[in-house]
Amino acid sequence: MTRSFAGLVTWCSFAFIIHLAAPAAANSIINGSFELPGFPYGPFGLGSGSTYFPGWIITRDTIDYGADSPWFECADGTYCIDLDGTPGFGGVAQTFPTTVGSLYRVTFLLSGNAAGGYPEEAVKHLGVSAAGASAEFDFITDRTSLVQRWEQHEWLFLAVSPETTIEFYSLDTAEAGYSGLYGPFLDGVVVAAVPEPSPAALALVGLALLAARRRGCRTFRRCPTKRCS
Repeated sequence: MTRSFAGLVTWCSFAFIIHLAAPAAANSIINGSFELPGFPYGPFGLGSGSTYFPGWIITRDTIDYGADSPWFECADGTYCIDLDGTPGFGGVAQTFPTTVGSLYRVTFLLSGNAAGGYPEEAVKHLGVSAAGASAEFDFITDRTSLVQRWEQHEWLFLAVSPETTIEFYSLDTAEAGYSGLYGPFLDGVVVAAVPEPSPAALALVGLALLAARRRGCRTFRRCPTKRCS
């Protein structure tokens, strides 16, 4: 490969990396960390149908909402929620605009209320659904401490309508030995469209592949006519 081609491949690769490292799209979710409206004490329960915090509606049963305390140690800001309420196996949902056919990335922080009985309540179960798809996530609490650790999770869905409702909900059940009091904790919800590669970026990748292909052909003593130009 000539120096010019080598430089081209290097430049194309660098440009594509820069493209991939571009800032992510804005969060489509309102109040994703549950910081509003805020409350000086906690936790306290909210029932199905409540719209106490902006952007969200409580679904299924009850949840607990609270600030940093021995029972709530939130990850993103001061407030977070326990999806097992007082008692109950609840959920939260939000509807937001989407572009049909676009891919969306969901990221969120998951923990678990370690104050419950053991061993039945050691593992917390969370579900997430949107656009007809769903996924399940588990969190194993530390039996020796009430101090929460947090894990970040990611999920993708494809939008099928101009508006999409995303729901996070507890998958703990009374049948499995759960009291409905100590559930999965949720914080830091972000939903953003996955950017499509720009035509310029795709063109750069094509040039890089072409250069690499020509370089591979030149390693042979005789270049196959039908494969190389």
